[in-house]
Amino acid sequence: MTIPAQTPRSGPYTGDGGTVAFAYGFLIDVDSEIVVQVLDTVSGVITTKTLTTDYTVTGAGSTGGGDVTFVTAPTATEQVAILRDTVIDQGLDLQNRGSVVPQLLEDTYDELTKMVQDLDERVARGVTLDAFDTTDGTQFAADVTAAGANGAIAAAAAEDALQYANQALSGTYRFSSITTLLADNLLTYTEMSAGDVIETRADNFAYVVAASGATDHDVTTAAGLKLYVQPNSKRLFNIVAFGADDTGATDCTAEVQAAILAATSRSQKGIELPAGTFLIEQAGAFTLPTAGGSVNGFVFEGAGLGVTVVNFINSVGATAYTANYLAVNTDNDLRIMFRGIRFQGDGTNKNSSFYYMTSSGTAQSIRFEDVMWYEFAQIMQIEGASNASELLFANCKVSNTYELAYVVNNSQSLNHVFIGCDIESVRAGFFKFNAGGQLTVFGGSFICSDHPDGVVTNYLIDVDDDTGSFVGLNTWQFNFYGIRTEMNGSSQLLYNVSGARIMFDGCNLVIGGVTTRRVAYIGDKGRVHVRGGTVQGEWYLHADNASSWAEVWRPAYLMLEDADLRTGFTFIIQGLTLFGGADIANKGGVGRVALRNCRTVQASLVGEVLDADYGWEYGNTAQTAKKKVATIRHPARTGGLPEQTSAHTLILPLGAVITSVRVVHTAQAGVAGQVYTVKNGDGVVTHATATFDATDNYNTKVDTWHVGSDLNERTVVFTGDAGNIATSYSGYCVVEYIG
Repeated sequence: MTIPAQTPRSGPYTGDGGTVAFAYGFLIDVDSEIVVQVLDTVSGVITTKTLTTDYTVTGAGSTGGGDVTFVTAPTATEQVAILRDTVIDQGLDLQNRGSVVPQLLEDTYDELTKMVQDLDERVARGVTLDAFDTTDGTQFAADVTAAGANGAIAAAAAEDALQYANQALSGTYRFSSITTLLADNLLTYTEMSAGDVIETRADNFAYVVAASGATDHDVTTAAGLKLYVQPNSKRLFNIVAFGADDTGATDCTAEVQAAILAATSRSQKGIELPAGTFLIEQAGAFTLPTAGGSVNGFVFEGAGLGVTVVNFINSVGATAYTANYLAVNTDNDLRIMFRGIRFQGDGTNKNSSFYYMTSSGTAQSIRFEDVMWYEFAQIMQIEGASNASELLFANCKVSNTYELAYVVNNSQSLNHVFIGCDIESVRAGFFKFNAGGQLTVFGGSFICSDHPDGVVTNYLIDVDDDTGSFVGLNTWQFNFYGIRTEMNGSSQLLYNVSGARIMFDGCNLVIGGVTTRRVAYIGDKGRVHVRGGTVQGEWYLHADNASSWAEVWRPAYLMLEDADLRTGFTFIIQGLTLFGGADIANKGGVGRVALRNCRTVQASLVGEVLDADYGWEYGNTAQTAKKKVATIRHPARTGGLPEQTSAHTLILPLGAVITSVRVVHTAQAGVAGQVYTVKNGDGVVTHATATFDATDNYNTKVDTWHVGSDLNERTVVFTGDAGNIATSYSGYCVVEYIG
């Protein structure tokens, strides 16, 4: 047979963990002529596999080749090379004057051809000296061995050195790994020039040689060669390419900062943290540089939650958590993304904090996807007085926090969104809004446990911001949809809700341990709406400082709609309890509880459906009848009180019974003797009168008024006298009625 021109090598192929069959394209006569080698691209180790034990062969005798089939599929970090190794012998014995069989001659020529092809393939992979070089092979090998003075890298250096001669022609040099590259002391600026390319086989990193006088290079080899790290196909800089230790043994702060600087200075997307564990011992390691101004768009890309781990253990163990943030945003950085990373804090000192953001401009659009924080004191602290909005957390997890975890002290910090996040082992409160708001949570769970010291109060959310667009009117809203809570120990669901609107829609609001304890506190101007789902525990309503107009107009308010009221549920307001709850001291004020189509559920027993309103008057008079409340204000005047020429009306339904009419106004300085009246539609009956002075800020006239069918009887008119000349005089009329 004839043998075509062939290269007796196929591959290298890269495994995928599933493929077992790999083709070879050259002639073999017997299966044993096949040699199969596998390269571990992580360690750089090459293993020669064993026929039958590790693989089988098909296609012997075919010039087109055949397949090598592995018993176990090579993984994604393994490469496969298939070669031929023809036995070098000559088995044909021709006798003098004996017969000559042409087929035997041809078989022998075939074997010789195969041997030549095998040797030619190997020579092509070897180092050759030019015709003018008098160095013999023995001396060249001695030179290579001497160059690898560092015993730990001698073998790798020798392997890499063998490639220099051939690679110089293409301008690209390849090292086995980043470790051997950085330790190399062979390549210098004598052999290399600025712009030459160097690659690493195991890591697939690429570098460009910098000028010898460069000061902006990324890494330097042992030989003094300065290199620029090249981004990958996703325009990300891999921190391992800068020398970061992925075993978690040594601090990687410098390498992370170098990668960040390279990405921001060269207009790339961000940095990549591959699979591995990375130790960070210095605060601020993930802070973006401030020298170039704001950073608009940056990605911290991990290999997956739990696959990439960042251990943040400050080498100065006593650092306070308030000064120990992994990332600080003080330069209006926006559109920042963290994805696929597990951040692990210091579980011993409990002082690791993650992100501090203070804005004097526009620091917004911070995104977290598939990120976990474990053993952190604090996750987020937002300060400043300018836009710090649009924070998104998707499929994230938080476990074991030891201080207030998510704190907002910025009145322009808006739109905090959590989607499918699991928050567990919160120890000292999770959401704390002293200013700012607009929180939306979709799904996920929140599990709170007592603080280790047994003193710090733990809770899901605390809102204490009563600022807003108008006096006493706060626009912040906090909405939870389909979440599950578990408030263990003495943990509370709502620590304080003052000046905010909170919605729980379809949520399972369960508490652990003792169910007959306080789980929610709704303060002045707090409004909470629970729709669907389940509720437990004691809910307190407490509208403090009723002497202030703002607090009276915006009382503590709780509405439960289509909810299951489970064992231990009660609400507690002044002079009124439900289901055996205890009373609390109250400074006065107006509080409301509304039940709409709710069910009492005690264990497996479903009780009656509740549809009622509960509330109380000024002083200590409890009002337990079903009531409705309406207010009348001037629609155009800033303060809301009418002048003499205006009459503002409220039309009540047929059969309604008015139980209370009040005229409320602030004790502002003004013309004494102003009178505000509330009458029925024909002006015959006056139901409430208030005189404007500096000592009395409200006047209550309790007068039962049975509304008839006549329109005048069903119409309530609110009017003032000529003395009310200031549009800012603040007040309104409150009409409370049954029906």
